[in-house]
Formats: sequence, C-alpha cells, structure tokens
Amino acid sequence: SSCWLGRYGEVLEASDIFTDVCLKYNGETVCDSTVEYLELEFPYMWEQPKGEYELTLLNENVEVDGLQGKSFLQVNYDATKEDWTAPTLQMLQFCNTDGRVTDRFERPADGVLEFAGGDFNYNYYSEYYSGYFDCKEMTVAVSYAPYGTESWQVLPVEEIPDLYRYPAFGYFYRGALDVVNVESETLWYDLKVELTDPTGNKQLQVISPAFKINDVSAVNCVSARDSRVYVAGDVLYLSDVADEVTLYDLAGREVKRATAVQQLSVADLDGVYVVRVLCNNSVQVDKVAIR
Repeated sequence: SSCWLGRYGEVLEASDIFTDVCLKYNGETVCDSTVEYLELEFPYMWEQPKGEYELTLLNENVEVDGLQGKSFLQVNYDATKEDWTAPTLQMLQFCNTDGRVTDRFERPADGVLEFAGGDFNYNYYSEYYSGYFDCKEMTVAVSYAPYGTESWQVLPVEEIPDLYRYPAFGYFYRGALDVVNVESETLWYDLKVELTDPTGNKQLQVISPAFKINDVSAVNCVSARDSRVYVAGDVLYLSDVADEVTLYDLAGREVKRATAVQQLSVADLDGVYVVRVLCNNSVQVDKVAIR
C-alpha cells in the first residue's frame, strides 16, 4: 500500500483521504476509489489471472508558498513475468551543501538532491509461511521543470555505493542542483523521478513544487554559439581548460568524466548528451549532439 511522506520523512496519513486512485488491469479500470483500493489491491491481484497492472495515485492535498501542489505516482508492472515488482523510492529529500534538509536555495550551487530506492522483490517460503524482500538494481532517470510546466530538463544523478543500505533503503543516489539553468516564474521547480527494472516494471513520481531557487543567473549557460563548448569530429572542445568535464546521457547517467582538460575524445559516443563543465568554481551546462 502507498504511504505519503513529507519533506522530513514524516508520514502524512491525512493525504490518504484526499488521494485520487485509478487501478487498471489489462487496460481496464477496476478501481477508482481510495477506500476500495485499500481493500481491493492485494485480494484482486491474487484472485485474477496474471496480467498487466497500472496504478496511478494523485495527491493534491499540498500547498507551498500559496502554490497548488501535488504528488503524482504511476506504477506499471507485469504480473505475468517472474519479476513483477516495480522499483520504488524509499526516501527523497533536498539539502544544502552543509547537509541541512531544506527545499529552498539562493543559488543552484547551494542545493543537492538525495534519494534511495531499489527493485524490491518478495521471496516467499511456503514451508514457513513467510519470506523476505531482496533488492536488485534499477535504471534511474531524474528531471526538473519550472513549476507547472512540462519543460523537463535532465538532472544528472549518481549512485553512491558507500551509502547502500539493505534492508530498508537500497541504493543511494545524489545529484547537484548546480545544473539548473532554466528560469521559473515562481522560482519553484517540479521534480520527476523514473525508476525501471530490467523486466520493464517501472515507477514514475512527480513532486510539484519540489524545490525553490531564487537566482538561477548564478549558472552560466554554455552555448555553442559563443564557442564555449563544441564538437568537431570525434573531439569535444572547450574554450578554456576545465577543472572537470562530465557528460551525461538524457537519462541522467554519467557516461564520461575528465579533469584538467580542454578537449575530450568522444569517439565512443553517439547521440545527444548533457555537458557539465566546472571551471574556476563556476558551473556551465549545455547539450551537445555527437554523431
């Protein structure tokens, strides 16, 4: 069953009452009531032939700085597969560079996103009428957009192996907000997190609004027009020597990193990538196409 959590991890039981629910079985809606869902979820799954399920939960019992908020969840899983459990988030919060939990920042460089989760699959032992959950890897994609828009931009994150915790939390991920370079009229931004397991089961969550940045002008947007970053042949060129250059695919996964360079071989890459350049404590971000 679902459990809504606040910014500090507190359980928001009241939100269950205000949650709009839709459960589909093989494309047909079988439940659209919160009360029915809580009573029906597991009995229905056990009683029906195995099939594909889609569960959506929408909680609009949220207001932040006078803005209408929402938490949206969509889970898709295929019960015909051996692994029919979708990955799930266990925790998510923002903090500043000192580690203090907050969702409000003066500049992009002040903010950090942290979350944990995994593909938890139940292993049942009939002999003991009990079982346990294991934790398997998943694919993670994170993006942000100005509040109330669909202008999603990649927010790169990386797994921190030393912070893996099982049971309970699973894999730990961290992403810096210093890549945020799109202005928001309200100064607030939405966050989207997509988790997918190797079988194709997935969970998508949207938090709106998720975090606030007062001044995104502190981020310098790199542009090929001013020749700051460009690709020629199999090489990515920078106009200055960078302290660090990191390339991410459009799912936010790191694909290449180098330090103290002015050019970088990209012969092994093909497609569109996000480039994050750190130079003299200034972060610059752009997208490049590599062919």
